[in-house]
This record gives sequence, C-alpha cells and structure tokens, in this order.
Amino acid sequence: MKIRIIKKLVGSVFDVRVYTEDWSENDRELMIKYGEPEINIGGVIVYTKEGSPDAVTVEFDSAYERIMTESPFTRKFDARDYNDSIDEAKAVAVAWANHIESIIIASVRDLREKDTFFTTEEITEY
Repeated sequence: MKIRIIKKLVGSVFDVRVYTEDWSENDRELMIKYGEPEINIGGVIVYTKEGSPDAVTVEFDSAYERIMTESPFTRKFDARDYNDSIDEAKAVAVAWANHIESIIIASVRDLREKDTFFTTEEITEY
C-alpha cells in the first residue's frame, strides 16, 4: 500500500487530497476477511502557527471513510476561515494531511496484526 498526498493552492484555498493505492493482494484478502478499516477524516487536528511555539487545535466534524474504497480523502482549507492568514491555513492543511497519513498507517498495521500469518508486504516511500 502506498499513500500519495497532493496539495494545491488555488487562490487562498489549500486543496489537500490523500490517496491510498497499490494495495497488496494480502491486504485485500485481510479486508475481505476482517472488513475494510474506516478512519475518521475529521476530529481534532493539532498544528503550530508559524512563529509560535504553542500548539493550536482545530476541530472538524467527524466523518468515517473506508481506507481503500473511499480514497482519496479530501479537504479544503480557506485562508478566509483563518483570519485571512495563508500561513495558518497552510499549517492546518499540512497537519491534517500528516494526521490522515498516520491514522491510515495505524489502521493498516492493526489490520495486518489481526492475522497470524507471517507473510506481509511493507513499503514506505518518502
């Protein structure tokens, strides 16, 4: 499984898309056996404003989506929603993408641990 993150800035809006792709046959079989994991693409996101050492949180409505069939996961971050601050909208967009990536990885790890077989395929690309 690979995770691809595409970020675009259109005007003052950051458009972020997180894709999952290249699923192994073993992962597909585990999803048939145990069900496809769902992740919350909302919830509380922690980020840091530029020039500030303090962490800030923002909360989005909860929305649960399946990690393979409902990919890509998308969200837009408009600077007008962050006091016209491009830097803050960007910080939230990056934090959201990182959060989604980490919960996808954790969900796949949990899925793979449900099976007692040793056979796995693990690829991390950066």
